[in-house]
Amino acid sequence: MSKTSRESVTKEVRSILLASQRGMSCREFVREWNELLGYPIPHRQLGFASLEDFLRGLPEVVDSHGRTGS
Repeated sequence: MSKTSRESVTKEVRSILLASQRGMSCREFVREWNELLGYPIPHRQLGFASLEDFLRGLPEVVDSHGRTGS
């Protein structure tokens, strides 16, 4: 299923983050993802226990600062 391929999800993450001029919190990112794509971020299907772990696993895409869920 293409929705859950790491490459596909990484492209979607990159697209959402590039559209934000100022960056965004994890909560804002999840809201934007859901509004644009209409399904939850499939981090568990990609082998990550949490969304934070998944996003930290994309250092080429995500620049994480501090806690991402608050």
